[in-house]
Amino acid sequence: MKRYTALFFCLLALGTFAQSQAPDVRRFEPKTGSPGTFVQIIGKNFGNATKVRFGSVLAAAFTVINDSTIKAVVGTGASGVIQVNNPFGEDTLGYFTFTQQATPLPPAQNCDYIRSFQPVINEIKNDLVCFRDSVIKLRVTNGEFRSYRWSNGDTTPYTYVRGNQQVSVSVGNAGLGCFSKTTTVKFVRNTSPIPELVYKDSVLRVRPPASFHRWYFNGQPAGTDSILRAARIGVYRVETSNDKACWTSSKEFKVSIGSLVRPGDSLFMKLYPNPSNGPFTVAIVLPAVRTVKIVITITDASGSVVYKSPQLTMTGRELQIPLRISQKGIYRVKAEVNDKVITKVLFIQ
Repeated sequence: MKRYTALFFCLLALGTFAQSQAPDVRRFEPKTGSPGTFVQIIGKNFGNATKVRFGSVLAAAFTVINDSTIKAVVGTGASGVIQVNNPFGEDTLGYFTFTQQATPLPPAQNCDYIRSFQPVINEIKNDLVCFRDSVIKLRVTNGEFRSYRWSNGDTTPYTYVRGNQQVSVSVGNAGLGCFSKTTTVKFVRNTSPIPELVYKDSVLRVRPPASFHRWYFNGQPAGTDSILRAARIGVYRVETSNDKACWTSSKEFKVSIGSLVRPGDSLFMKLYPNPSNGPFTVAIVLPAVRTVKIVITITDASGSVVYKSPQLTMTGRELQIPLRISQKGIYRVKAEVNDKVITKVLFIQ
């Protein structure tokens, strides 16, 4: 009890501290501006800023760069202090001088805007892109500019990549001599074959061989060895690479493995425990060891589907699926095993 009390007061103290973080404006530049001027405001506690004012007039727009930097655009403006608000308070700092300009320059003709803008190629956030297409069309996704200077020599709004190449582009207004450059992106054409998963003796192998592997089971990392023991029912996938730069993904491989049982004469299904208070297991037994595809469907008394499995690939003689149904009632469990259908009644109490 003492531990929980201490934790409560720690959380209360943290909450009180967080609520007291009003903005702290320390400096800004430039000190003078007209409509369309970008003003950089430096301070702290800007992460949740809600308003920026020049004098008594709201900024035309503002962007929170990080907790200590705001970039604001002067609107109709007024001379006076610069004010920043957040949900916990406000702070001001002077003195900002507003000068009227009859017609603000559009962004493409505003050097401050162009130089402060960060254009992006195809909204790509990384510095390496692997592609399998024969050609990729590149464009600058942010901003409206008149001048383009691609690193491959093109001066058009678009360019194309057909192989391994490093690409960047400067955009802006050549008449004003103002440009902003994107980051450089390395494009690599991935010619590696798509890996194929081969299942044998409860082990998954990759064909053709590769230098590096990244295995996934039900979407989660499962190892980096060249082979993987598939010991659980679920979905397996592998990514391969020969250089750890470009990775190629296989198709999903759905597998189920059960323990061997004594040979039988026919296909059958058992549910246990039955009746159950929620958890139960569906077990399907084959007459002999073989590979089949199975789908399990469970419906309630009204015929509504309450559970349907993905198509499972089974190798062996027995498939076991642990399931749970929380709602009491009578249910129908149907197993589609290749071209055969088995049904049983399940009681949840």
